[in-house]
Amino acid sequence: MMLRKLVRKICLLVILLGYELILKLKLKKVPLEKLIHNIEKMKIRKISIDYMRGILVREPFALDENSALLVARYFIEPNDQDFLQLDLERTQDWVVLKSVLKKFLNNYKLIDEAEEVALVGSVDMVQLEIFFLNE
Repeated sequence: MMLRKLVRKICLLVILLGYELILKLKLKKVPLEKLIHNIEKMKIRKISIDYMRGILVREPFALDENSALLVARYFIEPNDQDFLQLDLERTQDWVVLKSVLKKFLNNYKLIDEAEEVALVGSVDMVQLEIFFLNE
């Protein structure tokens, strides 16, 4: 099988996909700790790009195939090379992958209902102040 050389760079699309994933997970109220725990339950020490892509297309991530492949490559491929051979069987140790995943998802935290109500109230007050300042 001939492997293609692909440019390895962090692009805006990967960053936007990270924000999309954070929002999806927060909307679905999936704690990051539970997400990590569910992957750890699989008892896999090394995860391939192809396997990670399979995880990312399923709930709670629900990315399309192309986005899932891009994010899986970001998680697993080394970032110290400008060009890489596309190898879906390339693996990364789970300990390293977990660290990358947490950083990619910005160690997001869910907020409880009381915090959400307080935050919405604060936003409403600021919007009201802005409204009166503009009059």
